[in-house]
Amino acid sequence: MNDNVLEMGTAAAKQADEVKTLPGMYPLDWKTIAVKLGDGKFEHNLRRPGVDLLLERDAEMQSTIEIAKDGGYKLPDPTGDDDLNARYYDRLIESTSGYPVDVPTMHKAAAFAGIYKREIYVDEDATAFDDQIAVIEEIGGDPPKFTVKHVFRQPTEDELRSYRRKMQTGEIKPGKRGRQVFVTRSTLKTAIEFYDKWVVNIDGATVDGSPIIDAGGIGSVDPLIKRTVVQTFAGFLLDALLD
Repeated sequence: MNDNVLEMGTAAAKQADEVKTLPGMYPLDWKTIAVKLGDGKFEHNLRRPGVDLLLERDAEMQSTIEIAKDGGYKLPDPTGDDDLNARYYDRLIESTSGYPVDVPTMHKAAAFAGIYKREIYVDEDATAFDDQIAVIEEIGGDPPKFTVKHVFRQPTEDELRSYRRKMQTGEIKPGKRGRQVFVTRSTLKTAIEFYDKWVVNIDGATVDGSPIIDAGGIGSVDPLIKRTVVQTFAGFLLDALLD
């Protein structure tokens, strides 16, 4: 079950609203995706998740963690994310193949996660003081089928400080019987805001078949990818300040 294979545009090509593609260029405005599990034995064709749906999911992922008087705490059940992703899978699925009976919950969760299977890292030639810094997104195995570069401008000091403050993942609040609780907080909307503010170019991708990604095209980048990419970018800058 570790082998996830993504096929961009495969299902979309069968539709009237087919996404225009260029060889080797990742279509940011893809409509459907085929995620294969188990060396291709199982296939899931899913619709693209919308921004509102992903914000709804992110809000559901937040939790309250009780802190004991001795400072101890218990993390949320990690299998809860599987159930959550399976429910959102049910809202996106168009068709499956390879299953003689109903799709198991873990397969649904893996297929949803498969939409976002990729490697994301800062360009190895970049330094934290460059005017522009690229974050590399590799999609579709090794070697990757697509390589997308998200190019960011250098943030101002105030912007980076604001990012650190707004991206705090939660806060400690008073709980019952004098105990404290840690309440997690969604960062997705904030991450989208800073990605859109800092990105200056996207290479290796298309919108409506064009490799020129303007301000409108930036909206075609998936919100969860925006968060991972901008966290990678900002983490690179902040880590450099601590060296």
